[in-house]
Amino acid sequence: KSGDPIVYYGSAPATPSFGMAPPLIDNVVVLSQKYNPFPKISDFPPEFVFIGAGSGSNDAINNTDAITAGLKHVMLLGSGYIKPIDETGLTIQPLLRTGPATSTVKSSDMFTRTMFGQETINENPDRLLINQPFTTAARITGQPKGSATAINVVLVADIDMLAAAFFNVRNQGENEMMGAYLDLDNVPFSFNVVDSLAGDDRFIDIRKRKRIHRTLTAFERGAEELRLETEASTKQFNEDFEKEIRKEEDKINDRLEELANQRLANQIDDRQYTIKRQAAEEQLQRSLTVKRERLARDLEEAVDEAESNHQLEIRRMQNREKRLAVFMPPILPLAIGIGVFFWRRSRELEGAVKSRIR
Repeated sequence: KSGDPIVYYGSAPATPSFGMAPPLIDNVVVLSQKYNPFPKISDFPPEFVFIGAGSGSNDAINNTDAITAGLKHVMLLGSGYIKPIDETGLTIQPLLRTGPATSTVKSSDMFTRTMFGQETINENPDRLLINQPFTTAARITGQPKGSATAINVVLVADIDMLAAAFFNVRNQGENEMMGAYLDLDNVPFSFNVVDSLAGDDRFIDIRKRKRIHRTLTAFERGAEELRLETEASTKQFNEDFEKEIRKEEDKINDRLEELANQRLANQIDDRQYTIKRQAAEEQLQRSLTVKRERLARDLEEAVDEAESNHQLEIRRMQNREKRLAVFMPPILPLAIGIGVFFWRRSRELEGAVKSRIR
């Protein structure tokens, strides 16, 4: 017999028994995943982790457990992860898992400070690609070693699962201002956890019933391909920018190394070395600053152009779909009408005298 049911939600606080991410300190890690099942809304950062079959993991959502069976998409915000440790004496059944192409980000890299000391979100933190799925929610049962009490726990590595925003999105339904239907199952998942652990399964199957929202899948595939192309172009621009900056920094290091070698070879004395080093550093630093600003402008222009081309191509695709929606539907009724007209015309002329036909 299982013990008292427990629901635990946590974002980064660790529980030593289950080996979750460490406490919220500089080296705590947050999951990051580039999977977005709602391509019409492209502003989600990778730290907004979507759990679903499209992430590349067949068991992203456990379809054998009553809590998660039938759910489609769950969103986690800056989630931690659950990692079992050996010899716990517990049975851990994953409920939600990320896809295989998952990265981790240090919490200290997710925010940056402005020159005025204000903390802002870092849009490009240092993401470490792990290439393995992570468990973000699990059902844990059994009797821990050294304990006389059995447990029945659902552990979720993200307290934001209960954020009020998810309830608001669910209440709003399809939002015309947003331009897409954010069909998330965070609310059913949370309610199912409570009901399942309480032994009340009456409403679990009812919550899974939903109106199927049909979308233009061909258009969304094209939009997703364009988004990936834009991301690849942006990534290439950033790599070129970093490469050019490294070249300038290498010039500074080479010049300083040359001065150091001259000093070791007694070609210049300490005083000359100090003067020349200071002059070289100032000159090369000014050159680096100028080039960095120029490259930053070029990078910004290139990224803006790529984004503009992306939006322009999206509008072209939308206009094409609109034209097809206007002109394609009448074709079949018109063809049927023309066919019926000529068929009835031919039937009317059967047996008629040719001289009387006009």
